[in-house]
Amino acid sequence: TRTPGGKLRQVLRAVELELCYSKDAILEAYLNYAPYGRNIEGAGAASLIYFDKPVFALT
Repeated sequence: TRTPGGKLRQVLRAVELELCYSKDAILEAYLNYAPYGRNIEGAGAASLIYFDKPVFALT
């Protein structure tokens, strides 16, 4: 967002998330929902599309 009020809401939400979840859990959730292009969402789907391997098989 571009407004000060919007930025404040973002900061408060980030603090709330960090109080409720570990940094690893937040990162995992982000990677599972992040867009990776071509209507691909999540690291698992991206791994299969781009590398033809599940995430755990990547090195």
